[in-house]
Amino acid sequence: MFLVGCGNTSHQEHSFYGHYKLSKKEIALLQEGDIILRQGQGFVSNLIMKTLKEEISLSHVGLLVLDSAGNFDVIHSVSSTLSDFDGVQKQNLLTFVKESVPRTVVVVRYNKINEIPEKANNLSEQATFYLKQQIPFDHSFDHNDTTHFFCTELIWRVYKEVFNDEIYEMKSNENLLEKLKFYHFFNPEKFTTIINHQRLE
Repeated sequence: MFLVGCGNTSHQEHSFYGHYKLSKKEIALLQEGDIILRQGQGFVSNLIMKTLKEEISLSHVGLLVLDSAGNFDVIHSVSSTLSDFDGVQKQNLLTFVKESVPRTVVVVRYNKINEIPEKANNLSEQATFYLKQQIPFDHSFDHNDTTHFFCTELIWRVYKEVFNDEIYEMKSNENLLEKLKFYHFFNPEKFTTIINHQRLE
């Protein structure tokens, strides 16, 4: 598989960006357990989008969690080819958004959280568990391997553990690329879009 890792920004590219952010009004809409998607900067992100051939411009995904001060962080899985650390890691929301291509961030919420709001904390706890386990990045993109996670796989596993539900289909006979795609997060039967800077109709 020639995808290097879920799209992210290399440190060399950070200095060229940094003005992109969510508004205070948008941040007020967020909840723990929400899923944040973006297009990362750079060659790898462009390669991912070219390979996946989706209508929406996305290359990476993470889970929103609250820190002890009540601010949002993002737990996500990134390859060491794009980060100082390989695998599941935590980044503050401000930096995560800064490293996105402007006007590409999307936030979605799993519909069952509205029915069982206390599960949001369980999502944060499960994601933090994987963070503490220092799960490495899955360069083979094999969702059957429980010892390594690629970015969409991390989200899938967290929700599977907490809700015992398939947030998107991961059928064994499905094409590998379908397992990597982001369109699963736009299924209205499963998710509600909270923020959409891409404004796709």
